[in-house]
Amino acid sequence: QLPRVHGCSDGDDDHWLLMDDLSALRPGDQVRGLSQEEVRAVLRRIARVHARYWQDPGLRDRPWLPSHTFWFTGDFAAVLPAFERDYALRLGDEAMELIRSAVACNDAIEAALRRRPWTLVHGDLRADNLLFDGPADAPVATILDWQTVTRSLAAIDVVFLIGGSEPVAERQGHVEDLLDLWHRELVAAGVKGYGPGEARRDLQLAALRCLNVCLRVYGFLQDQAASPRVALLNDAELQRHAAAALEFRAQAALHALPGCGRGGPSGPDGMRVGAAADIIGTSPRRPRDQRSPARTASRRRRDRRPQRGGGPAQPDRSGRGHRRPHL
Repeated sequence: QLPRVHGCSDGDDDHWLLMDDLSALRPGDQVRGLSQEEVRAVLRRIARVHARYWQDPGLRDRPWLPSHTFWFTGDFAAVLPAFERDYALRLGDEAMELIRSAVACNDAIEAALRRRPWTLVHGDLRADNLLFDGPADAPVATILDWQTVTRSLAAIDVVFLIGGSEPVAERQGHVEDLLDLWHRELVAAGVKGYGPGEARRDLQLAALRCLNVCLRVYGFLQDQAASPRVALLNDAELQRHAAAALEFRAQAALHALPGCGRGGPSGPDGMRVGAAADIIGTSPRRPRDQRSPARTASRRRRDRRPQRGGGPAQPDRSGRGHRRPHL
């Protein structure tokens, strides 16, 4: 459901937009996150948009509509050392290894996105851009703030929504169900020749691309003038996306990219891409004796710290954050 536009003016001295009155609806909250039913309601809505414009040649004729352009697009190699210093312990070995690989393979990821089926993509589908009506167990979603719309891979919206707005504890064990729901809605709305296996692989590629969100919002966190809520918002979004990449098994998409896989198109532990590596919602931990020496040494140093006092002072991040620009 989208708000109807009843009129507008873009004159030299007169700019206005008259839309439906949505003040009675309840807004989403990025810090709190979305419930499973709220996510499902949004997926039903956005799937219809994706299906309506699926491979629509008319999208190419709109000069105002960019292609594969997101607010988190970019090369973040320069940010990575500081990011790793502040978040490696919190995200863990698997997530950090995946983020480092995604940064190194940035161009290959972009090229892979451009080879996939495209449609109209919201580009910033998250809780703060949503309104809800109806009871908590059967909400109806309204999607706002289409300033970041682009022509790209539909799965970006799905991963961005689930990865950024649904808390890990809420989505645990349900990711596969969400994929099935979105794919069923696409097919019901008329998308043909796009099977669930292909959709799953696109979600893994999208999860790999959305790891850029972690590095982009890390930059936002350096603004000390931002409010505490904005800092909480960015920190929560960062950690949720890192966890989601593992839940979606984004490693499978990484190892399928030319020059980015270890030993060809096989994932960790010799897992073949397209078979068990495509299982979403599972993320086996690496055996302790296979974890990086630097990470192991860090654990040992931490174990030797005094339990009370005497340890190194930690930087105060309580005031950091960034008010995300209104795109």
